[in-house]
Amino acid sequence: MTDQIKLTDGVHLQVETTKQFTTTQISINFATPKLNADLAGRFLTSNFLETVSKKYPSQQKFAQILNQLYGASFSVEVSNIGGVHNFCVNLEIVDPKLLNSSEDLLTEAFKFLQTVMFEPLGDDITGFDPTIFMRQKEIALDEIEGLNEDREYQIVRTTIEDSFVDHKLGLAAYGNQALVQNVTEMSAWATYQKLLQTDQIDIVVVGGVTADQIKQLIQKYLPFNARKVSLPVKQTPVFVEPQIKEIYEPVQQAQIVLSWKLSLDWSERFTGYVLNSLLGGTGISRLFLNVREQAGLAYTVYSDFNFYTDLMFVVAGVKVDQVESAQSMILGEVKRLKKELITDTELQQVKQLMLNEYRLGQDQIRTRTERGLSQAITHKRLTSDEWQAQIEQVTKDDIQRAALRLNLQIQMILRRKEG
Repeated sequence: MTDQIKLTDGVHLQVETTKQFTTTQISINFATPKLNADLAGRFLTSNFLETVSKKYPSQQKFAQILNQLYGASFSVEVSNIGGVHNFCVNLEIVDPKLLNSSEDLLTEAFKFLQTVMFEPLGDDITGFDPTIFMRQKEIALDEIEGLNEDREYQIVRTTIEDSFVDHKLGLAAYGNQALVQNVTEMSAWATYQKLLQTDQIDIVVVGGVTADQIKQLIQKYLPFNARKVSLPVKQTPVFVEPQIKEIYEPVQQAQIVLSWKLSLDWSERFTGYVLNSLLGGTGISRLFLNVREQAGLAYTVYSDFNFYTDLMFVVAGVKVDQVESAQSMILGEVKRLKKELITDTELQQVKQLMLNEYRLGQDQIRTRTERGLSQAITHKRLTSDEWQAQIEQVTKDDIQRAALRLNLQIQMILRRKEG
């Protein structure tokens, strides 16, 4: 049973009461328009909040309180959904009914969340604790530097950003290295205070709890004020003119990233998901079976589709002397989807795989919670049965019609620099 409750303007609660899991997951998501957000400041704040607080001013004390909560798992993460930037606080605790204890673990969990969220280690004069903040910032920059040395990651991010006229729409949830470098303990503090006061808040709880229990605890420990937010989840971005870009570096493996514009409305989004699975989104996709397995033209090859930004892309790692052959075959597979109807068998196999993956996710409390948050943010709510029915309803003609709307945008090639 799922209850949806409006706590106040811009603050909503969704509680799924279930005995399926041995834990209870609490997720509190703060959402704001991405193009106006301080991405890097929100990212560094997420790192800081999951490390220390005023009451638990060291990582050791922070770990101790989680142990006292019977090994609770805590994280703060940032993510993108189309034109929305999310800052999500997650706490997973063991189902209190399984404990041989009179302690009210659920109440203690909300007390912990109150302390971490409303009593961070810092103040309005100096911002977040400078010593810890700078240490966290250095760690983050080292991690980003590591990502930048990952050639596949680097070229994919560049392609996504360069696909849109407004590059910020294509930025990763943490921003980029330069943006992170410019964040200070004071600017991040100001960003966090703004987040608490103005972001849309969606709270999703999954586990053996009731909506009344959670509502009372939120009203007592997390009394968020009303706010009005308009979230531009589904974007209609302006894409750049089609272009070919080549990068030369001393690499042992070439990379191909191709991006397409694919504009679909809400009623067509499941067609886009199935099309992506057919092209390169699964282990039985055409790109995997034909380009990688049969032709042996790629070490890795896959596709991804972001319905919220109208962007589909294909990534392939290939031998340095097989770039043209691999690229030609990838484009050929897209052309074939436009010209020929797929077979009934192929469509049913891909659908079955997608349905199996969906059902598997329903057995994982974190995935169930994330799906609940996504539906809360987008205001597109589907039951499990309705979601599966949407997949089943996609036809061969739907796939071809969607494929015909694929417009090639960027062809990005990372080649080996000789000498």
